[in-house]
Amino acid sequence: MLVTICGKKYNKNIQEIDLSSSNLTEIPEALYELTNLEEIDLACNQIRVIPIELFMKLPNLETLNFYDNEIEVIPKEIANMQNLHELNLSSNKITEIPIELCQLPNFDCGLNLFGNCITRIPPEIGN
Repeated sequence: MLVTICGKKYNKNIQEIDLSSSNLTEIPEALYELTNLEEIDLACNQIRVIPIELFMKLPNLETLNFYDNEIEVIPKEIANMQNLHELNLSSNKITEIPIELCQLPNFDCGLNLFGNCITRIPPEIGN
């Protein structure tokens, strides 16, 4: 079965997808049909919000790249991403790091927040 995203057809069983530089302002609903995804590249778009559905409907994600978007908030629901190893949120508009990032069991030094205006870091991040 094929799913159409940004004018391209993708096999429903793919494990990684590159939607970088696609002029996206939001995550396409059809992406949630690709339930085997382990890696998503959404770099260089204009995405403002990371929808909670991303964490609920794509539980196998290991790598998320949101480099160079317009994201302001990391949703607390990120704690549901039990397989997440890498999260690139560099060059966005994030000001706070949620404590929920500390609850990710497989998260190992794969957090990139360079180029944001972080004003608050929970003390648990250092533990």
